[in-house]
Amino acid sequence: MNFHERVLRLFNERSTALHWVVEEERVKMYVWCTGVFSADDQDSEEITPDNIAALEQAIAQMEAVLGAETDPVWTDPVWNGVVLFVASQRKRRPRGRHSIPYELIRIALATLQ
Repeated sequence: MNFHERVLRLFNERSTALHWVVEEERVKMYVWCTGVFSADDQDSEEITPDNIAALEQAIAQMEAVLGAETDPVWTDPVWNGVVLFVASQRKRRPRGRHSIPYELIRIALATLQ
């Protein structure tokens, strides 16, 4: 399976966090993380062949803790996986309402170490 297929299968209409742009005849894929680290940022993190495994792992970890349901955003494993992925890529904690429950923080901290 190629890189773009891996990304699309991860989200598979389960989240609006995925977006993409075409630059220089190349499709770049991103996850939205606006407001996660700062109140006034318009922000996203690029998904690359080098970090796709980390995103897959983060979503799988959230599914293990939360189950595969995607009801409210607070228990959505895809969204929480995106937050965990971006936090681990940036080595930063999410702020305020994007804070994730204690069990998820424990997983995130283990991932960051």
